[in-house]
Amino acid sequence: MKAICACGCNSAFEPRDARGRLRSFIHGHNRRKKQRKPIDREAARLRSSAWYYSHYNLQRINRNLNASALAEKAKERYWRNVQAGREHGKHKVSKRRARKYLAQGSHSIQQWMARVEFFGWRCRYCGLILNKQTLTTDHVIPLSRGGAEWSSNLVPACKHCNYQKNTKTLHEFAAYKEGICARFCCT
Repeated sequence: MKAICACGCNSAFEPRDARGRLRSFIHGHNRRKKQRKPIDREAARLRSSAWYYSHYNLQRINRNLNASALAEKAKERYWRNVQAGREHGKHKVSKRRARKYLAQGSHSIQQWMARVEFFGWRCRYCGLILNKQTLTTDHVIPLSRGGAEWSSNLVPACKHCNYQKNTKTLHEFAAYKEGICARFCCT
């Protein structure tokens, strides 16, 4: 069956395609590409440069206003990454040392930080308030004496107490500290 185009051009067309489906277009007019207007490239360039120069000063002012804030953020981001790298490096050294002593178990950085939080960021032996720089990991039962690398065997300690304890057990270190106290404090 022939039909007349809906656009009113009076041309006859078959409304169904070869498979018998109705065509969704009108006489194929929408298939023709529209003729594009030629672009005036010089005018476009002038518009672009006019916009750039009108906004250039605003951009420069905003850049100067935000420079100090951006520098502060960059510095903070840098030190956060440095600190994360230090923690990761300490953890790698700890794992290597545990492998060297054939210690059982392992712990993650999150488990170690949870342990530090449990002790309230204080040295287990002297009660000194710790920060990221003064914090050291101490094994209650030393690795050299068969201690494990499980997080339950770890306690936070200040550098001074950790170096004094060295390879002593908890009871030996308590006796050692009492002896020091008896010699120097209680005379």
